[in-house]
Amino acid sequence: MNKYPLFCLSSAVFATEPVNLDWSDINFANSLINIRKSKGKKQSSVPLSESLAKELISWKTYIENKIVEIPVSVFVNLKGERLIKNGGQLD
Repeated sequence: MNKYPLFCLSSAVFATEPVNLDWSDINFANSLINIRKSKGKKQSSVPLSESLAKELISWKTYIENKIVEIPVSVFVNLKGERLIKNGGQLD
């Protein structure tokens, strides 16, 4: 269950930006995603659609059930480690 490609397609961010996302960067109440490390080295925000919010909540639940403790990073492998930029851990 890999939500990473869906996130990239649904949020209009560069493919390398989501690996830096932490759960604290996602504001479900205001429907915004804070991108701390964008390609231009500037902080930015992108809208969080309702469908993407549902997918992220589903992902969080999945990770909770697999890892027990919610990691700081949104996109992790099954060991709870942050994915790396070159995609070597995207399994």
